[in-house]
Amino acid sequence: MTFAVGILMKSQGSSRRDPLWEYSVVLVKANDAAEAERKAYDFGRHHESSYVAADGNQVRWKFNAVHKVQPVIPKEEQDITEVFSLFLRDDEVRSILEPIDD
Repeated sequence: MTFAVGILMKSQGSSRRDPLWEYSVVLVKANDAAEAERKAYDFGRHHESSYVAADGNQVRWKFNAVHKVQPVIPKEEQDITEVFSLFLRDDEVRSILEPIDD
């Protein structure tokens, strides 16, 4: 079975006033939701990274959480299968559409 799983990563050490967050959705093959969550947790931990930014600061992307494990049941013979949708408040949409200043 395939599951869509949200993963939250948080930046640390940037010169920005507030940290950046990354919310990604990954597809996980697993026998059940618990196994999908474990695999997603391992994926998130494995994708932690650090680097020196252009301003000289050491930046680290740290795994924060697994969120919303949902089974994906694709329908046969469709050109598009929706994997993920999210309801947002107005302020969240404005935040998403606003460019990130470096």
